[in-house]
Amino acid sequence: MILNAHQHIAEVITIMRDQNFDSLPVHENGVLIGTISYNEIIEFLGDPDDEQNVYFHKMNFNLGTALHVLKDAEERKDYKLSGSSGIKGAIAIRTIKFAAAAILVLAVFGLSWAAINKYNYIPKKHTSTAKLITIATKHGETQSVKLPDGTTLILNALSEVSYPESFEGLETREIILNGEAFIDSIASGDLPFVVKTDKKIFRPTGNKLNVNAYVDENKLTVTYTNGPGTTEALAWTKGNFLFHDLPLSAAMRQLERWYDVKVVYQNDELSKTLVGATVSKSKSLQDILQLLELSQSINFKTSGKQVAVSN
Repeated sequence: MILNAHQHIAEVITIMRDQNFDSLPVHENGVLIGTISYNEIIEFLGDPDDEQNVYFHKMNFNLGTALHVLKDAEERKDYKLSGSSGIKGAIAIRTIKFAAAAILVLAVFGLSWAAINKYNYIPKKHTSTAKLITIATKHGETQSVKLPDGTTLILNALSEVSYPESFEGLETREIILNGEAFIDSIASGDLPFVVKTDKKIFRPTGNKLNVNAYVDENKLTVTYTNGPGTTEALAWTKGNFLFHDLPLSAAMRQLERWYDVKVVYQNDELSKTLVGATVSKSKSLQDILQLLELSQSINFKTSGKQVAVSN
């Protein structure tokens, strides 16, 4: 994979983290201008808790700028490891250099937060004291939520969304999601709409999307209504389970959340069995298990709130 010098740092760090790249070449107008590693980008960003929010500004720098700053810092290694400060002291000095270089770039090019705030960035921290509202659902429950800006969403079972009671005075309209939600309509507004999960912080590129961010899922899944996979992703909003060549373990996690049960497997191979079914959530757990038994050579035995899966 090749990176472009005009890509934003926020985009690049997401690509390298999600696809496990240690380093990648950087091109500008088709010409190789250098190579950058994930660790170098982390070092360039510096301390996320800095008081001047330089870290968050640098998330929106383009890669070419970051590469230039890194090269410049490398060429001017005028610090040395000595005394009791040791490595920590050297790292601190270098971090200060990066911060200073970043501030210099901002000053020289006249960059402002408004000018560079166009990408799916990790938002700048704020110090608002707005009250945080949290809405949560239980097993077998969904709930509609309306945000202060008019944005509407639906929470799936065992999900939670937190948001400020007012977005006034903030730099973003950030919501914190644990679980799954269908964002039915993102209201228009001057402030960027941002979704924060335990796996990723992102700015949606459309105003209707499903976000599956359950902690027990391997990855964050974002599905836009005008993209592929919509029917399966939104089946739950229509009161259905839709399993399309889905590993049994993934299907059973949905049943666990809805029916408040715990599933155990006789062996790991069983959990990988692919299943297919479309069934209403109004059906009993036993009805659904019987349907899955007919479609595959698997057996279910329920005991209280436990479901045992065997051959």
